Amino acid sequence: MDSTAPPLRTALFAVAALAYLAGTALAAWAVIAACDGRLISWLDDAYIHMAMARNLLEHGVYGVTPHGFTTSSSSPAWVILLSVGYALLGVSEWLPFAVNAVATLVLLFCAASILTRPADTIAGGELGPRWRMIDAPWPAACAVVGMVALVATVAPITLTLAAMEHVAHAALMLYATDILARRLCGEEAEEMPTGASVHLPLLLLPLVRYESLWLPVIAAALAIGRRQWIAAIAMPAAASVGVVAVGAWSCDAGWWFLPVSILAKTSLVPGAAADGGALYVAKFLLWYPFKRLLLNAPILLAIMAMSATTLAVAVARDRDNARTAWFLALAMFVGGAWTHATFRQFGWGGRYEGYLLAMGCVFLPAALARLRPDVRAFRSRPALMAGLPLLALLTGLVVHRTVVMHRGPGAAAATVWQRDFWPADFVAQHFGGGSVMAMNIGALSWISSPRLTDVLALGDREVAGLLAAGRLDNAALIDLARRRGVTVAILFDADYRRWVGAPPPFVRVATGRPQAAPENAFAFYATTPERAAELARALQTYVGERTTRVTLTVEPAWSTRR
Repeated sequence: MDSTAPPLRTALFAVAALAYLAGTALAAWAVIAACDGRLISWLDDAYIHMAMARNLLEHGVYGVTPHGFTTSSSSPAWVILLSVGYALLGVSEWLPFAVNAVATLVLLFCAASILTRPADTIAGGELGPRWRMIDAPWPAACAVVGMVALVATVAPITLTLAAMEHVAHAALMLYATDILARRLCGEEAEEMPTGASVHLPLLLLPLVRYESLWLPVIAAALAIGRRQWIAAIAMPAAASVGVVAVGAWSCDAGWWFLPVSILAKTSLVPGAAADGGALYVAKFLLWYPFKRLLLNAPILLAIMAMSATTLAVAVARDRDNARTAWFLALAMFVGGAWTHATFRQFGWGGRYEGYLLAMGCVFLPAALARLRPDVRAFRSRPALMAGLPLLALLTGLVVHRTVVMHRGPGAAAATVWQRDFWPADFVAQHFGGGSVMAMNIGALSWISSPRLTDVLALGDREVAGLLAAGRLDNAALIDLARRRGVTVAILFDADYRRWVGAPPPFVRVATGRPQAAPENAFAFYATTPERAAELARALQTYVGERTTRVTLTVEPAWSTRR
């Protein structure tokens, strides 16, 4: 690290990085202990990306299996990055975890740089080629609180062990928003970002996560407000290049412009006609986002409310604040978080809102540091009566999020290890390259690469078409199984009923219950009665050959061990 770097930034990054590395080591040890000596992601989706990256490298096929093109990932850049890593270092399961560790260090350094900038530049309002540390306890305190909140609520330790693209997305989004805000305000002339430093992040962001498209749209609107016409055109154009290229590639392969993983899970569901015009629009733009935030990410909702209040106070104090980078970045965060809540989703292990929490935990403290409130006013009786309950609420939300995101790292990974790897290994040993129907396809594709009929439509063009047309039912899946020669189906009964609207129409042979999470049972089905006895024998042979952490119950009609 540069010896002339500001001491606050250096100290903040060093402490956060050490805490992250120590926490990750402990969490990884817990995962390895729970997964029989293997580092396993707590998300089956991680293995979709790994399988696609390996297929791209080894077969030249951008698909979840080597048998054909699929748009199973909403992060083409992550797939390509893993593929390049596999080409340089060999195909392995550990690479995504290592890449995430590097991405987290980048995230922490970027956060430390933004958070400490007010403390290093606030005196005199002048910015030299090197920032200077000054006597500024309020900005320094804001920086420390922001970094602690980021590590606690974004939970980069947990996201690292997910082995997906979410940490890299948070780092790139943080950097890009800061760059755009400084470019739009133009007040920091000596360090004003230009050219590739602005447009390259915009090119990459949607390819890492498609929901990033809101950033160039909001930035363009702000540019129009400032009459920066070229920037207003250039920023969305830069962001659209990669999306259009990948979309054209997908359409040429017979798929849709957007990844099917987005189309299958999007929050844009029909319903306007049922609710009626203006009422539905109001609910869609106002009530539904608020409800999603309140139920799924209340800490994010609290940070957004504080950010909006900070913006209002800043503008009321001095209208020129609305033109500074500190508050432009905060405004982009608030607008982007609401846009995400309107069109996308939360939950799924807390990973979808991670990048928004990173932005809020960095840009809100930075703006508060720049605002420099009179700390003495906080000591008044009215301020204490109003502030202490709010502080307690916010602290409670942070603690709750921290506990939820960090509890039981081994148990979550063990569930994937037993629920998804166990049947995948069975298929690899007893069915080879046969035709299989399944719901969770990550570990299955990573280990065995079968000819896949994917009930959830993430890796199957025909199933996705049935889903889009509202014709995904038992009759359609029976026809698919017959035409494709499917011999075995590995299904989750409750999820199948929710997606298809009826119980599976095949012959139930056995049920597996992961010891780590017995409620996550999976069932083996034979597609015809003639295949049921053969599947039962194969399962019982497989269980007899190994020490298993899955409790397998074979249906009495097919059991050979009565």
